[in-house]
Parts: sequence; structure tokens; C-alpha cells
Amino acid sequence: FIFARITPELKKALPKERLTEPNNVNPAAPGGKARLDWALCQWMAEERGVLCIPSSPFFSTERALEGASDEFIRVAFCKTDETIERAAEALMTLRRDVEAEDEEEDALVAASAAVVNGTGA
Repeated sequence: FIFARITPELKKALPKERLTEPNNVNPAAPGGKARLDWALCQWMAEERGVLCIPSSPFFSTERALEGASDEFIRVAFCKTDETIERAAEALMTLRRDVEAEDEEEDALVAASAAVVNGTGA
């Protein structure tokens, strides 16, 4: 097992509504609300088929509620090679999806700037 940092790109992939009520209510999470680690792990399992473990259970309740565990998930590698390869492919697909969204965002920003500057249609 390892603790893995949640990268800004992975955090960006998580739909924002997963962190707001009623979507973040989870009686198993510290304080009864899914913070970033819980929300990301649940979304990854449901939407990407990759099971990770929230890190907050490995912190005291007080530290978890302070956000100390928000940026980490726990990843297990005690799986078959086939399972690890499927998880790697799911994560690579997620990365490609995030990169494609970034490219679309950049194109929109460039188009908007061109319109504002009078250099575009």
C-alpha cells in the first residue's frame, strides 16, 4: 500500500458537486461528510472502476476534519497483474480526458481574448 497525493489534475476531474450537500453526506466519513479523499475514491469507483481507499481513516478525526488527509488516497498493489493493468488504463484514460478538457478550455480562453482584443470573429 502507498499513500498517493491527489494531483491538481485529478482533483479537477472530480465533479464539483461531489463535494457539496447532499452528495457529500457519508456517515462513514469523519464528521459525516465526504471530503476530497472520500469523494474522489467514491467517484473513481463508480465512474472509472478504480477502487482506492480514502486516507482520512488513517488520521485522527480532528486532523481529518482540519483537512490533513484531503490531498491523499491509499492505493493497494496486492492485485493480479491483469487488475493493475486495467486500473492503469482507466487512470490513463482519465488523464487523457482531463488533458482534452484543458485544451478545450485553452481554446475558449484564446477565442474570448481574440474577440475582446478585436482580433477574432
